[in-house]
Amino acid sequence: MLNPRSPSPATAAPGPASAPAPLHGLFITGTDTGVGKSHVTATLLRALAAAGWQAGGLKPLAAGLPPLPGGGHGINEDVALLAAHGQALRDPALVGPCGWPEPCAPHVAARLVGERITPQRVMAGIGRAWQAMAAGGSAAPRALLVEGVGGFVVPLSDDDAPAWDTADLAAALGLPVVLVVGLRLGCLSHALLTAEAITARGLRLAGWVANRPLAEPMAHEAANVATLGHWLQRRFGAACWGLLPHDATPEAPVRAAAAIDAAALQAALRGAVWSGDGVPVAAPAVDAAAAAPAA
Repeated sequence: MLNPRSPSPATAAPGPASAPAPLHGLFITGTDTGVGKSHVTATLLRALAAAGWQAGGLKPLAAGLPPLPGGGHGINEDVALLAAHGQALRDPALVGPCGWPEPCAPHVAARLVGERITPQRVMAGIGRAWQAMAAGGSAAPRALLVEGVGGFVVPLSDDDAPAWDTADLAAALGLPVVLVVGLRLGCLSHALLTAEAITARGLRLAGWVANRPLAEPMAHEAANVATLGHWLQRRFGAACWGLLPHDATPEAPVRAAAAIDAAALQAALRGAVWSGDGVPVAAPAVDAAAAAPAA
């Protein structure tokens, strides 16, 4: 089931009075920076499109905007990737509502341009994406995939501001979480620690995706993937949804989509819907037994 906690009125994402059909969602996080969250999110978008869904990707926080020759800054590369591969959310301003030029920790990047990251601003950006998705008139099932930044717990506030981080954002949304595991040395501990942090926030780890961020496969890759599969299933009830090959080309998500367990992805989404006021709620069709860890 979804986390029963929901955003407070001050930070809840606004939505229209009614939506024509349920809008489903997942939160995508990773074991670290550079493990391929955006690649996996774009791949999930392509897998959903192939299954008949109208899906959009959202990266609420993006640090790193390329400079333009004539001045100013362009679109963050992760935001551009999600906008290119999502059918139902293509406007970069909606896909990446909060962005800063410097490619560093978000709160530092914001501080460098005289800004602070507030829950109200972030949730408002998510709300605008939600409204755009909810306004779609298609009868196809719809999904909004929200990608985090860095690992699961990344500070978002300055030292003198109320403490909050990306785990707080995930908890406020209350959506099931998909964990991207970068297959490199240290991934066993990183994955299990992240899974513990996710569940400690009252969130459900719906599944995980193994991704090769490096051109050369890690040593003993098959053995490490098997170990992760055993421990993440046994402790958290989370199955592997796919092993993605290394591919740094723009069209990589199109090819990688075939490696995703589309049935597991769709089952997780059907158990996670946003209500008409923009607040995540538990869907009645959730199979609680399926979410329970194996004995």
